[in-house]
Amino acid sequence: MPPQKLLLKMIIIYINSLLVYYHFLFFVNHFQERKVLLVTYVLFHDCIKVSYTEIKEGEKKEFQEGSHLLYVSSGQGQLTQGEKQMLLVEGMSVIVESPCLLTSSSESMDVYILDCHQQSKWLVPFRDVVFARQSPIKMVPIWKELLRIQKSSVLSEQCRFQSLIWKMLSMITDYMKMDGIEQASQYIRQHLHETICVSDLANRIGMTSSSFARVFRQKTGVSPKEFIHQERMKLAKKLMIQEKGIALKEIALRIGVQDEFYFSRLFKKREGVAPTIFMKRAQKRIAIISQLLLQDHLLSLGIQPVAAPAYPTEFSHGLPSYLCRGLEGTLLLNAEKYFNREEVLRTQPDMIIKTPLRQDAEQSALWTQQTHVHHIPFQSTWDAYLQKIAYIVEEEQKIESIIEDIQQLESRAKEILRPLSSVGKWSVIWVRANEVRLYGKTGHAFSDLFFQKLGFEPDDCLPDKSYRVIQVEDLAYMNPDRILILWSHEKDVQKLVNNKEWKKIDAIKNRNVYYPNSIEWDPWGPLGRKHMINHMVNFFKKYIK
Repeated sequence: MPPQKLLLKMIIIYINSLLVYYHFLFFVNHFQERKVLLVTYVLFHDCIKVSYTEIKEGEKKEFQEGSHLLYVSSGQGQLTQGEKQMLLVEGMSVIVESPCLLTSSSESMDVYILDCHQQSKWLVPFRDVVFARQSPIKMVPIWKELLRIQKSSVLSEQCRFQSLIWKMLSMITDYMKMDGIEQASQYIRQHLHETICVSDLANRIGMTSSSFARVFRQKTGVSPKEFIHQERMKLAKKLMIQEKGIALKEIALRIGVQDEFYFSRLFKKREGVAPTIFMKRAQKRIAIISQLLLQDHLLSLGIQPVAAPAYPTEFSHGLPSYLCRGLEGTLLLNAEKYFNREEVLRTQPDMIIKTPLRQDAEQSALWTQQTHVHHIPFQSTWDAYLQKIAYIVEEEQKIESIIEDIQQLESRAKEILRPLSSVGKWSVIWVRANEVRLYGKTGHAFSDLFFQKLGFEPDDCLPDKSYRVIQVEDLAYMNPDRILILWSHEKDVQKLVNNKEWKKIDAIKNRNVYYPNSIEWDPWGPLGRKHMINHMVNFFKKYIK
């Protein structure tokens, strides 16, 4: 081996060894504070194994032989261990002893597992530790890297494996600080009508004011004082939108501000508009009962609904990011379940805009009994929905400018993407948990945008209707030049990629498969369409030579 390569290898081994030692010392110190005995350093490859499992709704996963550290990266389920039961939700970690049973209570539950051999006592000191909930955004990359390198025979990667184990454990055992901050955040939300002092918050969870402020910013991204201001403004917006006829004085008192004039100045300074102007956004009190995000159209027309659908398991705040700001204060209805009629009526809407619901007719029948319900049948284009809604809310004069704005954006995007759209024929698929949807040349808002407005050439085998459910074998038979994968979760795409038929397709062989982060791409509304076009252009730019 050349001296340069040998030196480089020694440096890598040395750095990784330092990382292992650093995390080991951090972990020892971390646990000494909690008077927990830590076992001595062990060679992980001799006693543990990292794995991943997906549990479908109603399915069960049994754990046998030894101890297991579980991390739930998505979904939720019930853990049964003897006579004890425990609800596990996204972000939670727990140690279980065999035998035990994990049952998914969501559509799917993703779990990473660290198995400890029955003879090893390595996890024993952690049995009574309450682990902190940690975001999958932080944790999943670590677990994936552990899966990737656990069988490596390369010494540097073995060192990195051990280092990542310590890093992961140090994150989930950082309970006192982070969970204390969550308690403080919850206390703030429940006492906004009172005077809240930062030093009192710190005392409540046993921290100094300076440490509390530092850790609070680390977890929330803002200072405690700024968080209090943000939560007060959120509550003020909620009261203004959802409580019909509420006075500014009452709003001020309920958010802990004694002077309504000071509240008005504070609101205008932070939100850019006076509270009286903000309240006019919901002057036409409209609730939306739909599985479509029709609030997009209302916001484009200058109206904020008092109640609107949301998808809490699809988006971090129940909504795509481009709608969050405009809907602060709106009652968000879980569109993944039955709409609660009484919950909607408590917002005292003057009218309800409703589209056909995917669930059974019984749910739809509940809304036909209401007066002032405007039923909109399915429309094949986004602007057809805009025209229907604008007519209902008497804002027809705004239609032309909204459509013209979108058309100009589409024309600019078409020119930018022409070098790519003019090469090859395209197929668009949505990979779901139990099916693959192949989108047609027309009949869907995205097909209209992609093929008609932006000029991408459709594959000859695409259906004429909105979409068709296909098998991987069907796609292999079509053998498209280029494939665009939309709205698909990584775990579902991975299953498709592992299918031997997938690898026969020319688009895969020629590396002409495009898989953008498209969860927020929604072509059915003006705001979503703008967001989608801009992100689509940014994504495809890197493939234009």
